[in-house]
Amino acid sequence: MLTKPRLSIDVPADATWLKSIRGFLTPILQRRFEDDEVQALVLAIDEACANIIKHGQSWMRPRGRILLDVIDKKKLIEFRILNFCGEKDIPKIKPRDLDDVKPGGLGTHFINEIMDSTEFEPDPKVEGRMQLVMSKSIGGKKP
Repeated sequence: MLTKPRLSIDVPADATWLKSIRGFLTPILQRRFEDDEVQALVLAIDEACANIIKHGQSWMRPRGRILLDVIDKKKLIEFRILNFCGEKDIPKIKPRDLDDVKPGGLGTHFINEIMDSTEFEPDPKVEGRMQLVMSKSIGGKKP
């Protein structure tokens, strides 16, 4: 059976590790995307991981982990962040009104603008938790 190429990183859910995630992603994405798209995709995933640290696992002591899978499906790249949030948290995850000018709260807006799709699926490894699944088509957004 042919499996899709999958690369993974597992780091502590701590802001000091976000640089490692960006460093992991950049060379992978450079093989499939132009530089401006690479930067945008790294930004979107960085925002999602920062949201885990700030909101999704802030209650865990000691802090949890960020588990990111990158799956190359030839015509698109899929990003899966496991243990992203609890199922009950999903209705709270939405971009704020852009007319409400203030610092912060734009991460989900950036993610939705950059990625072709974003959705939540049950995390197969942690009952009651959800994973964030994002994808980006090779060659730009689908019409």
